[in-house]
Amino acid sequence: MEQVLLSGLPRSGSTVLCGLLAQNPEINVTEASTLLPLLMNVREWWSNAPKNKVTSKQEKLIPILKSIFEAYNNGNHTVNIDKDRNWPFYLDLLDNLTDKPIKIICTVRPPLECAASFGRLYEKEPETYTQLEEIVSSTGFTTLDRAKSMLNPEGSIGKAYSALFEASVVQNRHENMLFLDYHKLCSNPKEQLTRIYEYLDINVFENHNFDKITNAEEQNDLNYRTFSKTHKIEPKLREGKRDLGRLNMFSNEFNCEEFWSSWI
Repeated sequence: MEQVLLSGLPRSGSTVLCGLLAQNPEINVTEASTLLPLLMNVREWWSNAPKNKVTSKQEKLIPILKSIFEAYNNGNHTVNIDKDRNWPFYLDLLDNLTDKPIKIICTVRPPLECAASFGRLYEKEPETYTQLEEIVSSTGFTTLDRAKSMLNPEGSIGKAYSALFEASVVQNRHENMLFLDYHKLCSNPKEQLTRIYEYLDINVFENHNFDKITNAEEQNDLNYRTFSKTHKIEPKLREGKRDLGRLNMFSNEFNCEEFWSSWI
């Protein structure tokens, strides 16, 4: 089974993409994965264990991590797709955990649109949404504060953006990455899925149902302290919203280069 990674910006279509790909019986999709945190926790424990520090056992860490990476989603499927927005930070490590070329699918969308999408969720359910972001401004809980918090390098959007930039531009690993534009996925899903199948080098699945899409995995979004249906996808694809809403008047405050434009 081939292990494929899925990353991208929040609110850029990764959840609906998981739902579409899960319709293919050859593909197993792990949408709410704990694989990367598991690898990082084992690495930290192993490195800090006193007995490992006084012996030569450090050299055994990579084989252990490799066995976890290979076994986590082991099954009878042709392809396993594992979603975590932080995967692009760890491509150098992953080179040592698999003998196959790293493949990572990345969903993208203009970052301000991502922030505006979160803003619309906030407006729908502010009583459960207020703890999603740690506000970094001292001026108050405003629309601009929330956008700055989400788009800064430690925010939910900014960190995912940094991960994609690090892998594709800084490390020049864009050939390992397939970038999918959110709006193209919504307007022409068949074309974008064909790109994925060509990238994965497997036969195109012809029976995708674009009128009856369900989540690959059900998630309880209240555990994220956010809008209760953040990850609940609609059964039918629709055109993605480009309107920045309340953020429109602050668009000049941000400079979010869409560095992936030539790869979509």
